[in-house]
Amino acid sequence: MSSKPAGLYMHIPFCQSKCAYCDFYSYAASETAKKEYVSALISAVIAFSAQAIGTFFDSIYFGGGTPSLLENEDLQALLYTIHAYYEVSEEAEITLEANPGTVAEVRWEGLHAMGFNRLSLGMQSAVDTELAALGRIHTFGETARAVQKARAAGFSNIGLDLMLGIPGQTKESLKVSLEALLSLSPDHVSAYLLKLEEGTPFYARYPEGKGLPSEEEQAEFYLTTCEFLADNGYIQEEISNFAKPGKESVHNQKYWTLAPYLGLGPGAHSDFGGRRFAFPADTKAFTEAAKAGTLTSLLIMEDEAPNRAEETVFLALRTGAGLTRKALLNAAPNGNLMFDKIADALAPYAKQGLARIDGESVRLTPAGFLLANALMTEALLAMGQN
Repeated sequence: MSSKPAGLYMHIPFCQSKCAYCDFYSYAASETAKKEYVSALISAVIAFSAQAIGTFFDSIYFGGGTPSLLENEDLQALLYTIHAYYEVSEEAEITLEANPGTVAEVRWEGLHAMGFNRLSLGMQSAVDTELAALGRIHTFGETARAVQKARAAGFSNIGLDLMLGIPGQTKESLKVSLEALLSLSPDHVSAYLLKLEEGTPFYARYPEGKGLPSEEEQAEFYLTTCEFLADNGYIQEEISNFAKPGKESVHNQKYWTLAPYLGLGPGAHSDFGGRRFAFPADTKAFTEAAKAGTLTSLLIMEDEAPNRAEETVFLALRTGAGLTRKALLNAAPNGNLMFDKIADALAPYAKQGLARIDGESVRLTPAGFLLANALMTEALLAMGQN
């Protein structure tokens, strides 16, 4: 049993249509298939409840895919089962990811009434031609209406996604999107660079990034976004995540601080009960195993003895708060020595404006985040030196 509150992740692998850049496990499905999957996911919630005895959950996250494609009654059944079988905080953050083009305006009140108190909406851009280039099924006008109606329904915590490096995006169009985003006053912003994932249509359509904004342009887009959000009161939680004070994502913090989380559904990963495991990305296998009561036989067991000190460094350096001496000392008996080695190794980068270092913390700057993988590698190599 962990002393840290845990998070529960529910994977909903359905989309109305597959975006050409997406490599997440998701697909279009019939209404019958969705109903069958909901029944299987309810069975999974019950099956894993015994492992959750004594665990306190303060976040529940419905991700995907597009969870808003499920009917309200199905989402309510899932939430009811979770509350019936798990110990959930009365103040728990309960998030629903939604595509603005899939939620009829009348649904927001029902979603709020059943217990969802946080929304994550895939805005991506405020320029409709850019949305079309991404293959998104919504317009910016639908995003704006969704935010308005959700606020009216009682949602006081709404996050918006913003994509950088979209085909055709320019400094001018990014400014349009940033100003439009600000006009909606989101509580949280996920601003991330488009990645070309092997096996996606975009990977073939834009070989080696040809036809997309250049790496230099993408870097400029990212730094412009970081500066804009900071100037308008948003704290940088992590490389791609920004929040108004007090609206930081409780669920995302689980991943960044190595707190326990349980993930249910095909493709979902867990760090729970001292074990790392995942379900294969196979809805049919998941559904059949749920019916047969053999879900645990599907689990892919991962490293049961991870190097928590290395993970602490890698994850902490992704965050705005950075790596602290205290966190590393909690992760390893020789944490003080490791911290000093890392601080020494990254000191030259601090002189270049890529990091900020004091006696108790090491933080990457927005410019440093653009080189995060290289700087994290330097840190990991330094901590392992004798």
